[in-house]
Amino acid sequence: MLPLSYVLKALLILVPVSSFYFYIQRYRHHYYAFSLKYSAESSWELSEGDDYLAMHILKSSVLTSFIIILHVEIDNKRRSLLVCQDAVSAEEYRRLFVALKIMKLE
Repeated sequence: MLPLSYVLKALLILVPVSSFYFYIQRYRHHYYAFSLKYSAESSWELSEGDDYLAMHILKSSVLTSFIIILHVEIDNKRRSLLVCQDAVSAEEYRRLFVALKIMKLE
């Protein structure tokens, strides 16, 4: 029978490796990809694939010149969306930043 220390070492290696594999698979399948859309009649919408979901942006959202953390509510569920400045074009980031700054957050 293996000593307990070998089992612990194996677990300490296995857990991070499996977690890394899990998140890489999610990333490869575009799990984290989304787009935002604003329309005057329905306000903000989140697009994931072919689905558009109405969302409410909460006051706890954080806006900085290099990162936007949107706290949103979709179908009575809260979620956080991260938009990094280098993930979109400078013009798109500026437009989103300004639109969020001038709107009243709920």
